[in-house]
Amino acid sequence: MIEKNPFMLKPSKHEAPFFNKLLDNAAPFAAYEAPSWLPGGQLQTIYAYYLKQTPNFTYRRERWETPDRDFIELDWLDASSEESRLLVMFH
Repeated sequence: MIEKNPFMLKPSKHEAPFFNKLLDNAAPFAAYEAPSWLPGGQLQTIYAYYLKQTPNFTYRRERWETPDRDFIELDWLDASSEESRLLVMFH
């Protein structure tokens, strides 16, 4: 028995024509066909791994110890000019 998901939204009878028209005008999806010289998902993954380009830059890492015995690591890419921007990412 398949249970219905209570979080699935179902368009109201007023919204249904809009969604039906939207789906009718959508571009059809073409089935993916692997190239003949690279069949199978495993070979495509391996090929992409060896094809990738590695960035050519060096950075310096700075580690800040916090009072709760945790740490924050900062990776710095030394700026090439005074007008360079700073990007801050939190995770």
